[in-house]
Amino acid sequence: MYGNSENLDNSLTVSIDWIAFTSTLINSVSEMIAFLGYPESSFLQLSKGANGYKKMHRLDSFPITILSDGNEGMGIHVVISGSAIPDLLMHFKNTITLDTPFGNEAVCLSDFNNSIIIEFLQQVRLIGWLTRFDLAVDDHGANYFTVGDVRSFLDRQDVVSKFRTYRDVYESTFTNESTGHTIYFGSRQSEVMLRVYDKQLQQNQKAATLEDMISDPWVR
Repeated sequence: MYGNSENLDNSLTVSIDWIAFTSTLINSVSEMIAFLGYPESSFLQLSKGANGYKKMHRLDSFPITILSDGNEGMGIHVVISGSAIPDLLMHFKNTITLDTPFGNEAVCLSDFNNSIIIEFLQQVRLIGWLTRFDLAVDDHGANYFTVGDVRSFLDRQDVVSKFRTYRDVYESTFTNESTGHTIYFGSRQSEVMLRVYDKQLQQNQKAATLEDMISDPWVR
């Protein structure tokens, strides 16, 4: 996986949808920006911070956020949305690419079998620790099951899981137009959380025009 998605042989698509990590070894925003591979001028400081950090810097072109100036021990926190990962990997690759005596370039990986994303994650572990890592599995066309099917499996007790509870969230307008349906297993406070949701409904709520609407079922 060079970017943040890969098509599988079973018609599913797997992608990295979110990366967040904290570092206490990198002490400045400029140093963190350099670690990510961007020029310092590409990040803008916003008027306020978040999540206990007093300062927030955000990439001007993609949703990458750096939080800093927190309490002692909080370090620097980085949040990378899935849509920003391909751009991040392109810039990070430049930090580990060297010119060779033969007039070309070589990517310096810590392990020959590493991809760029694995190399990035390993480098993150050297400077800090992951606080959130989201994997998305997309079923375009709902070839396996819908969210409603999952609820039916649960009602019939046809689900075997280490999760003890689940939460079914159904959203609609007052005119009974469905706007969202998500089933949660676990919570964000758990080490692992699984959610199955209607991606078609979610995307159509964001659509600006009728042409942007998605007509085919899509389960994530």
